[in-house]
Amino acid sequence: MVVGDFFFAAFLVAVFFFGEDFFFVDLFFADAFFLDAAFLAAAFLFAAAFLAAAFFLAAAFFADILLFLAICSSSFFDTTSKTLLTLCSFLTAMSTRFLSRSESTVLVFIWFSNTGFVFVCFWI
Repeated sequence: MVVGDFFFAAFLVAVFFFGEDFFFVDLFFADAFFLDAAFLAAAFLFAAAFLAAAFFLAAAFFADILLFLAICSSSFFDTTSKTLLTLCSFLTAMSTRFLSRSESTVLVFIWFSNTGFVFVCFWI
C-alpha cells in the first residue's frame, strides 16, 4: 500500500508539473525531444506512476462497492458509518474526475436516513 501511495503521489506531482501538456505519447515519440537515458527513465517512471494510480482507483471503486453492499444488507451500521461511506465515495469520484480530465463526470451522492437512502446524481 505504501508503494502504491508513493506512485500515486508521483503521478499527481507529474500532472501538476506538466499540466495539460503531459502526454505519454509525446514523451516517447516526440521528434522535438532528445531521448537520452535520463529522459527515457523519467518517462518510464511517470508511466509506472500512471499505472499505479489507475490500479489504486480501481481498488478504491471495488472497495466502495463492497462497503456499500455491506451497509445496505445490514442494519448494524449507524448513520456515522454511512456518512463516512458517502464521503469516501465522493473523494473517489473527485479523484477520478481529476485523473481522467474528462469534460463531464457523474457524481453520485448517497444520502442515508432511518428509512432508507436516496441517490442524488449530477454532472460537473
